[in-house]
Amino acid sequence: MAKKFFFVSLGILALAAAFHLGASTVQSQGSGEVVGIASHSASNGANRVYVGTVCGDVYCKEGGGEWLYDGNAFGAAPSKIDETTWSRVKAEFK
Repeated sequence: MAKKFFFVSLGILALAAAFHLGASTVQSQGSGEVVGIASHSASNGANRVYVGTVCGDVYCKEGGGEWLYDGNAFGAAPSKIDETTWSRVKAEFK
């Protein structure tokens, strides 16, 4: 029983030492925190990965290439919103 306890304790110590030696803080190379990731497979077999940041910047990576700036999601003009009432919406679908 003492031998099992010794090996379990030694295993936990080895895991703690490996974590201490190998763990580091992950940091991005972009201009903000990542808020979304999307993947797309084209008909020609190419895989694209899109990443969006907090400030609206979108980056694209195709295959094993490098990350390319694809634009800003907030750069377009805002969508026009037509104000309406609930009774007008109900009347349209009667």
